Amino acid sequence: MRYINLLIFFFAGFLLLTIACVPYNKLRYLQNNSDTIKSYQTQFKLSTTIKPGDQLFIKVFSFDKETYDFFNSMTQTSGSSLQNVDLISYLVTDSGTINFPLIGKIKLSDLTLEQAELHIKLYLNGVVDQPSVIVKFVNKNFSIMGEVSRPGNYVFTKNRLNIFEAIAMAGDISYFGNRRKVVIIREENNFSRYIYVDLTDRNIVENENYYIKTNDVIYVEPLKNKVYGVTNLAGGLSLVLSTISLVFVLISAFK
Repeated sequence: MRYINLLIFFFAGFLLLTIACVPYNKLRYLQNNSDTIKSYQTQFKLSTTIKPGDQLFIKVFSFDKETYDFFNSMTQTSGSSLQNVDLISYLVTDSGTINFPLIGKIKLSDLTLEQAELHIKLYLNGVVDQPSVIVKFVNKNFSIMGEVSRPGNYVFTKNRLNIFEAIAMAGDISYFGNRRKVVIIREENNFSRYIYVDLTDRNIVENENYYIKTNDVIYVEPLKNKVYGVTNLAGGLSLVLSTISLVFVLISAFK
């Protein structure tokens, strides 16, 4: 009987390790099969360009204080320049232009943020003393759901946002998230594309899908450990101890 009890105990421990623990390699990002770390210098074509319907936050700097105050008066009255950008944004019309103070219509469609900054600066050169321009997106967003700390919809103002930055905004992938099978759902030409990304693959930085696009939906699937019902080590330990207790009660009853 003592032998049977020990056998039951070791079996329960093995069961706990099997269902409650996640292998280390399933939790690591950017893995490779070699100890040599390669330095990647990959240049991607900038895919995030200004389109009709976009809203742009534009801030103009100048050594001329009066000119600076004129262009940025709304920023100063609205508080933080980036906390209230939706209140001081410029809408890109269907013709791809914005209506800018003193200048009038400026065509910005199909330009990146950096190109738009230079384009507006050229218009201001004859009006403003040594102008400097910052352009940010206001309404660029993505959604993330599944095994992350804070699922939801997030707004970004950068020209390009990579998938690691997007996941970091959601508080990283949880312990039971499948880092080898992250799904990006992307709307293109009225069709939905399902893009599967392996975050443990170091070569992901050379893939064009390394960068997300506006309106992307990122879904992090759960590992089988989570699907089988054990969500954490404490829960698994409680389940195993309850099972052991039940077995010993049954053995005592039979005796």
